[in-house]
Amino acid sequence: MSGKHIFYVGGDPTTYPPNKGTVKECLLGLDLSKRWKITVEPYVKRRSKGQDGLVRIWDGKIADFTGDDQASVHDYLVAKFCPVKTITIAGEDQEVQSTKYLNTQEMSDYMTRMEAWAATTLHFTLPPAENK
Repeated sequence: MSGKHIFYVGGDPTTYPPNKGTVKECLLGLDLSKRWKITVEPYVKRRSKGQDGLVRIWDGKIADFTGDDQASVHDYLVAKFCPVKTITIAGEDQEVQSTKYLNTQEMSDYMTRMEAWAATTLHFTLPPAENK
């Protein structure tokens, strides 16, 4: 077996049928002459579409308020408030800052910092979020 394999185990068995046998088969099929890294971690949902949409709205509102373009506002706020993430491509690590790598909680934290910054620095209130 080669390459990256992601298995989701647990949760509601009627919605997410268990695939423990597949995980076991994958592990037993590993070429033990190679070195492997096996990570088991809780599943955390990526940022939601609602969060994405609201961030775009907020970027636009701030851009309108400051007179800057929306893309520049977004880049500025990502550099200021978005956590650094490490991605690995072909065995090489690279640090990146982008909302696309955030899970729902991290995105909520980012949006809270963004909202507080707008209120305290710009003295501007962003439209309320139904669900950050």
